[in-house]
This record gives sequence, structure tokens and C-alpha cells, in this order.
Amino acid sequence: MKGILSIQAGLINIGVAKYEAQAYEKAYLSLTAALKSHALLVAANEKSLLSDENIGEHQYLTGLAALMAGRNADAVHYFEEMLKNGTDKSEVY
Repeated sequence: MKGILSIQAGLINIGVAKYEAQAYEKAYLSLTAALKSHALLVAANEKSLLSDENIGEHQYLTGLAALMAGRNADAVHYFEEMLKNGTDKSEVY
């Protein structure tokens, strides 16, 4: 699990950088990997860089990257999660 935690920051940073560079497919893949690493760490009762406070923001950015990459079905998955947990992001609706 330490290996997963050690690459998690890189996945998040690469995802954000690729999003800002408008490389949306690469951003989506990296941001999704970061969310998957979070799920693995939480399941193993390990610390994750993503937390209850910021997971919604990460799901939002992942959903936006999916939309911009033409992955509408993938975007819906993340936006539905946000709706289920409550969100103030108008794009989700």
C-alpha cells in the first residue's frame, strides 16, 4: 500500500496538469487512477491524500475531464456519485 500512496500525489498532479493543458483523455485516465488508488487505500484502512473533504472536488474534476474527452457515460458515473453525496456544482445537474 505504501507504493500506491507514493504514486497517488503524482497521479493527481499529472491529472490536473493534463486537464489544464486540455489533454482531457490523459487527464481523465490519471484522475481516475487517483480515485481508484483512494478506494484501495481506504479499503486497507490506510491514509489517502484524498479525503472526505476533497473527494467531491476530485470527482468533479474527473467528471469534467470525462465530458471534455467525450466519455459522457463515465462523466455520468462521477456526477451521480456527487449527487448522491450532495453537491453545489450546477454542471452536475
